[in-house]
Amino acid sequence: MLREVLAQEPNMSDALLWLANALGDQGRTDDQRSVLQRGARIDPLHPSIGGNLANTLAQQGEVRQAIRVLERQLDQPRPPLAPFYNLASLHSRLGHLVEFNAAAKTMALRGPLDNPFMDHYLLAASYGLVGDWRTAEYWLDRQARDYPESVQNDFVPPTVPGWQGRDTDALIAFRKVLDDEGIGVDSLPDFTRGWYGALLARTGEHAAAIEVLEPFTAPDAPIGTGSLEPRYDGPHALAWAYRGSGADAKAEVLLSAQWNDCQTLLAAAHATSDVVHYCAETALLRGDRDQALTLFDRAVAAGWRDYYLRQHDVYWAPLESDARYRALMAKVKADVDRQAAEIARIDASEDFVARFDAAMATRKAPGT
Repeated sequence: MLREVLAQEPNMSDALLWLANALGDQGRTDDQRSVLQRGARIDPLHPSIGGNLANTLAQQGEVRQAIRVLERQLDQPRPPLAPFYNLASLHSRLGHLVEFNAAAKTMALRGPLDNPFMDHYLLAASYGLVGDWRTAEYWLDRQARDYPESVQNDFVPPTVPGWQGRDTDALIAFRKVLDDEGIGVDSLPDFTRGWYGALLARTGEHAAAIEVLEPFTAPDAPIGTGSLEPRYDGPHALAWAYRGSGADAKAEVLLSAQWNDCQTLLAAAHATSDVVHYCAETALLRGDRDQALTLFDRAVAAGWRDYYLRQHDVYWAPLESDARYRALMAKVKADVDRQAAEIARIDASEDFVARFDAAMATRKAPGT
């Protein structure tokens, strides 16, 4: 049907986008890339085409070209939200934390004010990744003041405790939000509900976690990658809760389906760090420590740098005494700390808060 549409209107960029999606679902990555490149030539500022093309290029090892595609979208006077998120996410997967921080700052300075999803989450996350919790909390606290319509505002309190691995504190904060706002768990969107369910699983409330997660976590669900909150992935949390409640057979069904997907994704020469780490965690939850460590090594080489978000992780606790695991984590920490020092140096050389305040005042002024 899409090809028939394009025969009548060859320049319909949305039809090209959806054709590329269909080809990608079939595993026809070369054809998908060709269609996306055609769409980008016709409509170079289309955010979904640009984001998908950049992701495809990155998966094929053409990282610099992927970054150029996204940066080109930011050359327009009023960029949409997607290119900012896509560029920051790409830098995060590559382990480019200085560049991630820069992209988040650019978004804060130039992002669309009228978007209800606009907030300081990326900026806070960029500091959380380098263990600068004070600055991360500052930007999360400013969120409600600068973007009162942001959908993230209600759930700011559990965010930093969750990043720090303080799962019990995060769960307490989450429940307080639900109680104070009168929010029912069933009314939460899937991501937020998955976050809550994962906190329940991580803190040992396995029956409650299963009740929350089971209704929308299917064994054939796509593996949980690409999120800046990998700790809250539903399938792994549900499998952990199954194991904790003695339902080992259910856990194995879920993890085996995830592992089968991993085999296809890991076959790619340039599998991204989030994919490889997710599959390492899948292997670990299945009880295969050797495979988990082998894949974790590969994830680190691909750019995995979530040290400060995952150093106190209950899933990985069985490996804390393993010399190879400790050495890999030490290697990651050293690189993250190096990049943290560079971000601190940049921040010391400029008053970004003052720049941001001035930019906000200008953008909110009448006629701008």
